Amino acid sequence: MKRSRTDRGPHEHHDSESGPKRLKKEGIPSSIGKIKKEIRNLTRLKKVEGLPPTVVLENERKLEMLQQKLVTVREGAVSEKYKMVRFFEKRKLFRKLKTARNT
Repeated sequence: MKRSRTDRGPHEHHDSESGPKRLKKEGIPSSIGKIKKEIRNLTRLKKVEGLPPTVVLENERKLEMLQQKLVTVREGAVSEKYKMVRFFEKRKLFRKLKTARNT
């Protein structure tokens, strides 16, 4: 027999607000795609007329913050991408240095 939602206990809820989305804090997204999407949304919202000045100012601040976050996330992704390459290049240089010192 299937129980209705009202019959479920406190730990048996399966509504859309439970799970990881509920636990995530409201704020700045962490992935590049989500940041770009939020930037697009805020630039579209900037074009809407009739918004209160406080909302416009808040959106502009958030837009600037997101653009800075996008730059830092991209830089981190590039440095992470080439981390192994730098490691191997450094090892090659140390090997050459070691052989040069021994001769």
